[in-house]
Amino acid sequence: MINEGNSLVGGRYQLIHLLGRGGMSAVYKAYQANLDRHVALKFLRPDFFPNPTFRERFPQEARHIAALSHPNIVQVHDFDDTGDSCYLVMELIEGQSLQSYLDDLAARQQPLPIPEATQLITKIGEALAYAHNRQLIHRDVKPSNVMLAADGRV
Repeated sequence: MINEGNSLVGGRYQLIHLLGRGGMSAVYKAYQANLDRHVALKFLRPDFFPNPTFRERFPQEARHIAALSHPNIVQVHDFDDTGDSCYLVMELIEGQSLQSYLDDLAARQQPLPIPEATQLITKIGEALAYAHNRQLIHRDVKPSNVMLAADGRV
């Protein structure tokens, strides 16, 4: 079972807290002790784990994303299937989702400034074009899946 504070893979990863849940997965902030860094661990949801189609898609996703190198696409460092869970090890993006940012603006009744919207759309479009040129399609592009990194990456 996946719980905050759990250690995985012989203690290599210590789960810190849940970052978010999606249709097929949950993402946790974790500490990778052997490299002294924080990472994001994306776990296939337990209810999808017994389904062989989803268990086959998850490592394929890992291989495809790991082959990409673009400043606005998250880096995949590793993948593992432990027998009772599957997870991706990804770079941790410190920041907030585009959805959260838009919600914050809406709560303050402020529009997204046009120059900022243009910059975001351009960065997202460049990342998608890069992936598409390599025959990869994201399939779930939405504000909650776009991270706004503290260093300006999207």
